[in-house]
Order: sequence, then C-alpha cells, then structure tokens
Amino acid sequence: MARLLVSASAQEDLLRIYEWISECNGEDRAAAVMRRLNTSLQRLAKFQNLAPLARGLDDEGLRRHSVRPWTVFYRPLVEGGVEIMRVFDSRRDVATLLGKKT
Repeated sequence: MARLLVSASAQEDLLRIYEWISECNGEDRAAAVMRRLNTSLQRLAKFQNLAPLARGLDDEGLRRHSVRPWTVFYRPLVEGGVEIMRVFDSRRDVATLLGKKT
C-alpha cells in the first residue's frame, strides 16, 4: 500500500468540510463525500505525479489535484506516496488562503 500522510492542517480542512456538509446536507452525504475524497487521496498516493505542479504559489514541489469542488495540495514523498498539505474549496481564492496575497 502506498504511503499517505495527512498534515495537521489538511486534517483540520477535512474535518471542516465534513462538518459543513453534515450541517447542510446530513451526515450520510458528508460520509459519502469523505469516502470520495479518501478514494482520491489513496489514488494520489499510488500515482504521486498524477497532478500538475501548483504554479504561482512559491512552493516548489507542491502539486494541485482537483476533487471538485475541492483542491488538494500535496507533495510527493521521496520514498513513495504523498503528504497531503491542504484541502480547500476551489471556489475560494486559494492564494489568499495560503497567505500568498496581501
């Protein structure tokens, strides 16, 4: 099994996504979305170069993968697998969320 690490920030992001969906659409829908996100993260771990580099964020090696409507930012691990850094709603200004704009 490919290595999948999830940073503390990404864990918080995923928890917020779950809570928001659960409040708006119920726990069953939130659980279904989490399964879809988890499936995508597992796929990234197996195929670490699947997504393109996240250009314009001044963070070398960071990749950006879309799981609509979210964007997953991750880094491939040298020994195989990935580290998930953040998971954001792609409808928001991601650069601002990452603190890259003033």
